[in-house]
Amino acid sequence: MFNALRDRDYLNFLRRRPCSFCGFPKTDAHHAIKRLRGLSEAGLGMKGPDYLAIPLCRKCHDELHNGKLTPSREELLEICTINLICHIQELKTPSLTQKINAGREENPGGMKG
Repeated sequence: MFNALRDRDYLNFLRRRPCSFCGFPKTDAHHAIKRLRGLSEAGLGMKGPDYLAIPLCRKCHDELHNGKLTPSREELLEICTINLICHIQELKTPSLTQKINAGREENPGGMKG
């Protein structure tokens, strides 16, 4: 039985990204399984791995499903790859909050002079 890779953090990352086609800032993660069939073992009616999802606004999502938006398989793979690279980079780059907290851990008593 196929067990697709699930990653809630990655899907949340995608939801913070702009739409892959129009740039609208509010998106959902869309599993692009139909056009990427063969890259995952998901069958009809099943979601593929979360890592093959892309950020889409509601309008573009609807247009994709009704055939008005027809990206090629190559375009979808490029979008998936770019998002994965950006996600990995975000994981490797500490946020400002993480940097501040790390500084506090190194100097728990605060500055003394």
